[in-house]
Amino acid sequence: MYSPNETFMTLLQEPINSSAHEEAIHYFAEAKKTFQNLRQIIQRLSGFMILFQSQKLLKAETVAAYEFGKPLLEETLEELGNLKVPPIARSHFHALQLAAHCLQQFYQIKRDFNSKDDSSLILLEKAYTALKSTSGFSNGLNMISLDASCACGHHH
Repeated sequence: MYSPNETFMTLLQEPINSSAHEEAIHYFAEAKKTFQNLRQIIQRLSGFMILFQSQKLLKAETVAAYEFGKPLLEETLEELGNLKVPPIARSHFHALQLAAHCLQQFYQIKRDFNSKDDSSLILLEKAYTALKSTSGFSNGLNMISLDASCACGHHH
């Protein structure tokens, strides 16, 4: 199994027209929507938790932030089940699955708005960490903002 960084580096070494390369390109194109859906759910649930912790009474927008992700998560789980995963992308896929599973558990625990169970925060953090691991690159491959620095390295 490869980490996302190893997957990227391995693909760079493959001939461009290889079947492994084609499968990986197809997988990552298909998985992009799944990634974006999971990211959006995590963002909304993070907002929900902030609102939930800061209010004594639930307001409509708080409940809306919570409810938003349920149907999107169901759709995302279906998309995950339909992805054709090449061997080189298995660790990426497993990280997406872990994020989705943590979000499922979050919704199971947080069904009762009166519950003060903090394990839902841990699950949200695990989902975020899993999703973050699918999009990171190792040092030297990070994106650089040209607005924030120059080539000489003396200006920030």
